Amino acid sequence: MAEDVGRMVDLVAGPLHLAAREGRVELIKDLLSSGSQPNARTEDGSTPLHFAVALGQVETIKELLSAGSQLDARNSIGYTPLHSAAYVGQVEAVKELLSAGAQPDARDKDELAPLHLAAYVGQVEAIKELLSAKEHLN
Repeated sequence: MAEDVGRMVDLVAGPLHLAAREGRVELIKDLLSSGSQPNARTEDGSTPLHFAVALGQVETIKELLSAGSQLDARNSIGYTPLHSAAYVGQVEAVKELLSAGAQPDARDKDELAPLHLAAYVGQVEAIKELLSAKEHLN
């Protein structure tokens, strides 16, 4: 996981992306008030929200969402932040995204939903949260 996050930085992450990854909420507020865009993209299309969920930065997730981050923004492989959180097993991030209205059935470019990714890598707690969210939709 740390290797994957390290690679994200190599994709021309801006200051807001890095602050999101590190959970620096006060810095994020300062950057946003100075004109940083909550939906800025890296070369692979990842937003600061993708970075925040990768390390389970729940307070950062809340701040970015309140600043207008797109809940279902997709990167170059079609991952939404919920896909990313489910894949790396950040259960609190999964819960926060779902409670904010993230679509549990969103599909990536390979037609995989967050539940598929969580199951593929054995993220049992994330699977439970995603199944619970799907039950509430039906």
